[in-house]
Amino acid sequence: FIKNMKNHYIVDAGNLLFKKEILEPGISGEVALINAEIILESFNTMGCHAFSLGEKDFSAGKNFILEAYENTQFPFISCNIYDLNDKLLFDPYVIYESKGMKIAFIGLSSIFISEGISVKDPIESLKAVLDEITPKTDVRILLFSSTNQDMQKLQAENLDLSMIVRSKNKQKSLD
Repeated sequence: FIKNMKNHYIVDAGNLLFKKEILEPGISGEVALINAEIILESFNTMGCHAFSLGEKDFSAGKNFILEAYENTQFPFISCNIYDLNDKLLFDPYVIYESKGMKIAFIGLSSIFISEGISVKDPIESLKAVLDEITPKTDVRILLFSSTNQDMQKLQAENLDLSMIVRSKNKQKSLD
């Protein structure tokens, strides 16, 4: 049924901006920052609909991400990444309407450590969001930067999701 909507959504499930968890000092770190800025500009130009952050996106620190968010025209989303005052850094989801259908993109990440943030349990965070949005949406798409272990936990929960777009894995979803 998603195919028949004839709309395209440009989304990312995390680990878009950097290849490593920590930037190396010197030239390689500077090049990584320039590449990240080019990626953000490209997603602005393409008209990204949702960007869910992953561990590697925080390689340059929380302040880099917050500044990037301020300088882009697309939504950064996460339902389980908080600041140290227990406030979500970004909206947990975005909802678009297409041909009378409401489509939600939910941002989620497996737990990781990065200075200035707290990442809460992904499954419990997702359940809370689904309780809120399921009654008011027709399609729920999870953008999940996940470990294999969290993906297995998610699959065992059998939650009301229409689709999962996953990063942190090179395995194909379909053969």
